Amino acid sequence: MNKELPKPNRDEESELIDNKGNYDYKSKLNGNLVYQISEISHLLKIGITKTWELIHTGELPSINIGRRRLVSHDDLIEFINQKRTSTTLEVK
Repeated sequence: MNKELPKPNRDEESELIDNKGNYDYKSKLNGNLVYQISEISHLLKIGITKTWELIHTGELPSINIGRRRLVSHDDLIEFINQKRTSTTLEVK
């Protein structure tokens, strides 16, 4: 079953920015506690191979439950916020 994620319009996106400039993903992601690897790939708009690479290098923390590998919502948010603060353009 392929679940379609909601796509916020530009007005909704501007309302989801907190006072520190961070995107409030909790409002967008429907309150899920954990995500499957395929869902993470879809949410980050990257390939499944890149998603697995981020997990294997430890850049994106994950947990095992049985034979399933999952990423917690809080770890996903932390990963995104780290990427936002670590990627700055240098103007010369």
